[in-house]
Amino acid sequence: MSKRDRSEIIRVLNDEVLETRRFPEVVSHCPPQNVSARPNGGGRYDISLNGTLTLHGVSRTQPVVAHVVAGEGSFRAYGEIVVRQPDYGVKQVTAAGSMIKVKEDVKLAFDIVARKQ
Repeated sequence: MSKRDRSEIIRVLNDEVLETRRFPEVVSHCPPQNVSARPNGGGRYDISLNGTLTLHGVSRTQPVVAHVVAGEGSFRAYGEIVVRQPDYGVKQVTAAGSMIKVKEDVKLAFDIVARKQ
């Protein structure tokens, strides 16, 4: 893919798909009572969060499962969720002369590391 095509994809993603000027934030909120944890041993846990995701100005219930590893002075949380674009009012577009089309279901992955200072 050329640098020009890559730049066009990023522009379309920000300006036409996510509309980042109108909707600059993606917010996930989960009250403590909607969180459950299951220990897996060795400082490892599976965490279930049944909260709300606000994306593109639309708020919907979005369950998230995170895998957490607690270490000496640090922890790591990682996982992924699948978001259906139409559920959040995100339009589907094509790029690079229709060679690239974003699917309705988009996988969002996260990997967060925190260290005590």
